[in-house]
Amino acid sequence: MTDDDQFTEGEAARRRDELIKRMLATPPQPRTAKPSKSSPKAKRTPVEDAHDKHANTDRDSHN
Repeated sequence: MTDDDQFTEGEAARRRDELIKRMLATPPQPRTAKPSKSSPKAKRTPVEDAHDKHANTDRDSHN
């Protein structure tokens, strides 16, 4: 970091104070339960879905 990248002591203290005030004003968020492992099927990415569509199309066109 160069000297131009750093805040002055006053600016750093002001930003720190704002952050602490914002954190104190934010209510805690409830923790959600982790999803159960009852669904072992992994999520597919759009790339995988597109690949399968092309594979099915190619296979169907040869019939």
